[in-house]
Amino acid sequence: FNRKGAEVQGGHGLELSADEFSLQELIDQTLSISQRQDYTGEVFIRVDPSLFPMSYTSDFFRLRQCLVNLVNNAVKFSSNLDRKGCVLIDVRGYLEDDTARLTFCVEDNGVGIPEDKQSALFVPFSQQSDYSAMRVQGTGLGLTITKTIVEL
Repeated sequence: FNRKGAEVQGGHGLELSADEFSLQELIDQTLSISQRQDYTGEVFIRVDPSLFPMSYTSDFFRLRQCLVNLVNNAVKFSSNLDRKGCVLIDVRGYLEDDTARLTFCVEDNGVGIPEDKQSALFVPFSQQSDYSAMRVQGTGLGLTITKTIVEL
């Protein structure tokens, strides 16, 4: 998230901003924006404690958008199960040459996606037909947008 002037598919230029923020701010805003109003499951957050005292510089809006997309998917696909839904947001990181490298992982206990259908995850407007019985709504763009941003 530190490069500027990256090209997005279709040749549209996109300049990333350099915003200073804390992990607490990022996590709080991600959770407040995420579609969790009717979620009866649990959301767990695990963050390496050594990462909290630092401030970070990255494109805050786009990073938050990626996390919101991932959390929304996890919430959608771990709802309406025969068991209590569960979402884990895991943040890890390390320092490399005075630069923090963060990894965000969002996991859920949903039904999963068969291996033969995983290649369609990042295809715009695609949705797994197996999930239609679960009444999951969406445009099928969240993961595509997230992948595009992450690859900048």
